[in-house]
Amino acid sequence: MVDKSVAIITLGCKVNQYESDSIALELEKRGFSVVRGLEKASYYVLNTCAVTNEGERKSRGQIAKILKINPNARIYVCGCASELNATNFQGRPNVCYITGVQGKMKIVNAIEGDLFGTNIEELSKEYDDSMQSKQTRTRAFIKIQDGCNSFCSYCIIPYLRGRSRSRSVESIKSELDQISSREVVFAGVDLSQYGNDLPGKPKLEDVIELMRGREARFRFSSLEMGTITPNVLKVLSTLSNFCPHFHLSMQSGCDSVLKRMNRKHMAADYEECVREIRKVFPNAAITTDVICGFPGETEEEAEKTFELCKKINFFEMHIFPYSIRKGTVAASLPNQITGDVKKARVSKLEELAGTQKAAYIEKQIGTVAEVLVEKIDGHTAEGYSKNYVRTLVENCNKTVKIGDIILCKVSGANSDFAIAKYQK
Repeated sequence: MVDKSVAIITLGCKVNQYESDSIALELEKRGFSVVRGLEKASYYVLNTCAVTNEGERKSRGQIAKILKINPNARIYVCGCASELNATNFQGRPNVCYITGVQGKMKIVNAIEGDLFGTNIEELSKEYDDSMQSKQTRTRAFIKIQDGCNSFCSYCIIPYLRGRSRSRSVESIKSELDQISSREVVFAGVDLSQYGNDLPGKPKLEDVIELMRGREARFRFSSLEMGTITPNVLKVLSTLSNFCPHFHLSMQSGCDSVLKRMNRKHMAADYEECVREIRKVFPNAAITTDVICGFPGETEEEAEKTFELCKKINFFEMHIFPYSIRKGTVAASLPNQITGDVKKARVSKLEELAGTQKAAYIEKQIGTVAEVLVEKIDGHTAEGYSKNYVRTLVENCNKTVKIGDIILCKVSGANSDFAIAKYQK
């Protein structure tokens, strides 16, 4: 009997996660057994990332890790790293088939038909509506947009994923109607561009309205400044199932650096946006991305970023040293920053981030949280609150199960998670 086990390894963003879910769903429909991560299997799907040099390096490094688990593995590669440079995977041991960003679903046919070779397709100008999220009891990702038109000077993604393409409201609704997950995460490369390419130019508010009256709660994977309008906040405030967690990309807190990055906002705009969010959602969790050591960044410019981060008081910061991406404008800018300087700036911000996260979690003490249960160990449940705080819920009764949304009162705090007592 042929072993039809497949392990799917996903690197990078929530959009990649959705696309891996879609591959998994189709494989299961065809009789394959699917597991996630570096598990023992006969076939491996490697869905790669290339947003940074580190992401690309990790993508390549997965091959050696796979072969340690199964020296006879058959490996199928897709995603941004193979779109950027397929030759990095060609000729590698046990790599059977390589595709890029477009046509990822053809991986399924390649596995089923034992196909070999490289097939990097031209990027589509329209949204690929062939994918659908895999059902889970807890959380489902739904991709509503792909590609990007912004061309930030440091970013390779517009070259790998193409121009912005939006999914129709009708198609999103169709997938939502089939999902039984307790939480839905809307994902896209740049949701601020949603609808601009569609007939009638629907807005993000039209997608948000699809969640009204549903049992599932929902959140966004990440947002850009242009997404947060007064009307979006107004609509969100009327929905009890919205999770007030805003991942709002900042990248720098210094205007001169933001200009060199070709970002579409200034520091004051970002600060005002956070202020407007907190007017409507006072306990909102605000998270962000920050790049340290962008070309030409002076100590004074770096300090402006540090001071703005300190002032805004984020729940979490994802902090990255600037990574040169060949083919981008920033790669050719003068005054590239040395690794030691970037490392020091990252460390300084990480220390601030740790302090701010601990303070935010401590501020939750005494509040009642709704936690989506993802793990159970005895009478303790673990999951995430609506504002995305990891929470350990003690003294749960025997009826609590994975996928339940339970009420609890936060009684303690750790630097990384909240501790709560079960209520119901």
